[in-house]
Amino acid sequence: MAIATKGDRAAAYVCDGRSLEAWLAGTYTNGRLLLRSKTGERLTAIITTNTATGTFTLSGRTLRFSIAKAGPPAGLYRAKNSTSTIGWIVLPDGKQVGVDDDGTPAPAPLLDTTTRAATVNGVPVTAQAVVGDETF
Repeated sequence: MAIATKGDRAAAYVCDGRSLEAWLAGTYTNGRLLLRSKTGERLTAIITTNTATGTFTLSGRTLRFSIAKAGPPAGLYRAKNSTSTIGWIVLPDGKQVGVDDDGTPAPAPLLDTTTRAATVNGVPVTAQAVVGDETF
């Protein structure tokens, strides 16, 4: 899971690195997140200086989480072309998890965090950092 905030808006990405993923967007007010996906997943959290703690609801199942703040190049990235939407979560240690969804979700290819480039089905894509004010 990765969360990005900008002003009073927030975005999040949750994935298992294989086939499950959700893009969420919503509000960030007084340290509280209220996010929702187009397919009904919900994320609520309280953000402090260094952590976000809350719940994520998927298919009626609610999971609790606590994640730490991370700085670049760790973060949330997204690329989209005519056939795929690809999401990456880059962890502080450089490890990556993400999903390439072209209708049949699969693990995302490796993202070069320096150039933000990846190759999807033989086609180069450039990822953008998700900063929090996006809508999905």
